[in-house]
Amino acid sequence: MKQKKIIRHILLLTLIFGVSSCQKFLDSVPDKRLAIPTSIAELQYILNNTYDMNVGAPCLTDLATDDAYFTETQLGTMLKQARNSYSWEKDIFNGEPAQDWSPCYKTVYNSNVVLEGLSKLSSKGQEQAYNTTIANALFYRAFAFFNLQEEFGQPYDLNTAESDLGIVLKLNTNLNESVHRSSVKETYDQIIKDLNEALDLFPNNFNLDVITSPIKPAAYALLARVNLSMQQYEEAGRNAKHCLQLYNLLTDYNDINASVSFPLYRQKNVETLFEHTQANNFVSTQTGIDQELYSQYDNNDLRKNLFFRSGTNGSVQFQGFYTYRLNVQWSNGLCVDEVYLISAEAAARVGELTSALNDLNTLLINRYKTGTYMEYFSDNPDTVLDKVLLERRKELLFRGLRWSDLRRLNKEPKFAKTISRSLNDQTISLAPNDPKYAFPIPVEEIKLSGLIQNNR
Repeated sequence: MKQKKIIRHILLLTLIFGVSSCQKFLDSVPDKRLAIPTSIAELQYILNNTYDMNVGAPCLTDLATDDAYFTETQLGTMLKQARNSYSWEKDIFNGEPAQDWSPCYKTVYNSNVVLEGLSKLSSKGQEQAYNTTIANALFYRAFAFFNLQEEFGQPYDLNTAESDLGIVLKLNTNLNESVHRSSVKETYDQIIKDLNEALDLFPNNFNLDVITSPIKPAAYALLARVNLSMQQYEEAGRNAKHCLQLYNLLTDYNDINASVSFPLYRQKNVETLFEHTQANNFVSTQTGIDQELYSQYDNNDLRKNLFFRSGTNGSVQFQGFYTYRLNVQWSNGLCVDEVYLISAEAAARVGELTSALNDLNTLLINRYKTGTYMEYFSDNPDTVLDKVLLERRKELLFRGLRWSDLRRLNKEPKFAKTISRSLNDQTISLAPNDPKYAFPIPVEEIKLSGLIQNNR
């Protein structure tokens, strides 16, 4: 029975907890008896595996937002999970492995391997390396938990967070341990705890030459993103400011060659704090953009040419892929432009209009043709907030953030939005706060572990 139970949990965690990174390390050592990591450097080596640690950005949620547009012909060429996400089907996965689930839990497992390994080592004489490796592992685990929560956990609501269902918080490598879904509050508490502990350990000096490794500004940026999803706007603004005090460089889009296809892809971008990408190429280079949103770009706005290209039949297709080192397209990595927008939104919401406008204008002057941008000004807090939210949507297209924004903004009647699509001569809609804003837990996990399914 015990053996069956172990096998059951190994299957439950889809071997994502399973030892992918560790095996690659072990396979490189001729004598397996010497293969157990016994040093800080060897444990850090596990975290340096970018395929395991920097892959797992949610991509299916981007397909479910109001930004994406596909024709029925394009949908017919896409993978089933992508089509189901776009049309908000009740069962996204149809019994297939959930590709947005497994990579995140692989990251969690590897992070736990490192944390447990470090707990058995002495830091004497290597205090900085020891602390940085702990910080890295905590950062990776927090990022994975957050990505899972924003897709599979129920949206954060202060009034119901203690009873709403979050995700499985796996905090050790014990595959024989029974698992359950934590509450939304417990989930966010753990994410914030991991990030705060990481921030205490990260050194103030950092190297942006290796954008696949976590650094202190990235941890502040991620914490600000988490705060924003919880509608904790003062905290979001404070952590965004901490990030910008450490690093605040922006790319002048006038310096980017707009005549090539995918002009931002594979380009070294000084704005990137941490690169993180999707695990599977669900998306198409034919991804269309919502026409109403496209019409919001001014002709002097350089994003109009850098982000989009003309497709067939007069359509407009997205080409603003934002990855550099990793060979995939969509990314939800952490970048300075997002941090400026978090800071601007937080300031607008608490009535600090001068700060909000400074952040917004600092970003936008780098997005318009030289000499054409007129600084935006308003003394109306509601108008400023509307402007910031519009620019947030325009700037952060297909960066894994719009779904999270819809989940939180739907809590405010002013911003609540019904999304509609026309498919097969029918109009389908996703209402604000619809239960489908939490993706279904993969069926195989339900069968193996008894996890509670989301009500869709």
